[in-house]
Amino acid sequence: MDIITKQQARDSGLLVYFTGKPCKHGHISERYSKGNGECVQCCKEKSKKWYSDKERANIKSKNWSDKNPGRKAAATAKHRAKDHDRVRAQGKISDLKRRTNDRDRMNTNQRNRYFKNLDKNIGKRYGVEPTHPRPEVCEICGKPETAIHDKGRLRLLSLDHDHKAKEFRGWLCHCCNVGLGNYKDNPELLRKAADYLENFNKNLTHTEEKDTIQV
Repeated sequence: MDIITKQQARDSGLLVYFTGKPCKHGHISERYSKGNGECVQCCKEKSKKWYSDKERANIKSKNWSDKNPGRKAAATAKHRAKDHDRVRAQGKISDLKRRTNDRDRMNTNQRNRYFKNLDKNIGKRYGVEPTHPRPEVCEICGKPETAIHDKGRLRLLSLDHDHKAKEFRGWLCHCCNVGLGNYKDNPELLRKAADYLENFNKNLTHTEEKDTIQV
């Protein structure tokens, strides 16, 4: 650290200077160029000691404010008037950081609460009570959900229920859930559809075997 006098530091617009000599408490540290040239290390230790007892600090600060009404407000107003643009910019940045942090924390808490009570809330929406938690795979096809939500994220398994009896049936993927809806939740139609596909597959297999024999 370079040696510089107090006057040289003031002339250069520096906040601190360094003499290389210890202060009265033995600290070989920089000193503030304004005021009586107090040691920087001494100021840090005093500040640490002051704020270590917050209750005492608050009482002392309040007593000082009561004895000197208006001095704090006057000093603040003087500081703001001296460098209005910088103080205003700092205030906007601090406010933006605070609001951003609050918003992120609120969004995280809301998201956690949402997913924690998601199954219960969906059950309330449809007026049914799920009898078991949401699994990772569909209860019909046995596969995980692959459909994408309108907002671009992966869908969760849908709550399936009987619309007339208002009874919970299970958790289905989007395709199976829509499929049941298209067949009007009618088992007979589903059996006919299954028979239709099986008959087609049998005929297709028979035709392929016949062509193979002819070759």
